[in-house]
Amino acid sequence: MVTSFKQRKRPLLRYAVNDTGIIAADQDCPCGLKWPVIERICGREAEWVVNRQGKRISQFSHQVFKVVEHVQASQIEQFGADRFVVRLVVDAERRTAVEAAVLRRFPEVLGHAADIQFDFVDAIPRTTGGKCPTVISRV
Repeated sequence: MVTSFKQRKRPLLRYAVNDTGIIAADQDCPCGLKWPVIERICGREAEWVVNRQGKRISQFSHQVFKVVEHVQASQIEQFGADRFVVRLVVDAERRTAVEAAVLRRFPEVLGHAADIQFDFVDAIPRTTGGKCPTVISRV
């Protein structure tokens, strides 16, 4: 859970979410307090994939799985423009149907065919910060 930036009663403190931000240089808060001002939040910038043409596709996991039913959790790891590991938490009896649906949807979103290795797991591994990234890009 993270405190909203719109909330005036509680400051954003002590949250170890491991996202990053850029502090604005020589900028004072309009409220008059002398606290650092965050210019830009940079978290989750790596949650995109790159296709053969070099195009970055953001929200790739969402685009793939928004039409695939019965997926409890997922993670896509990219090792090259054509090479992916797809980790899925899916009931055993639905794995074949889910795999077929992902194989149909993947090239529609990516723009070309790819080598996809499926890894059916009990849970998606968390980062040291406790997050479950939907996309991990090694490109």
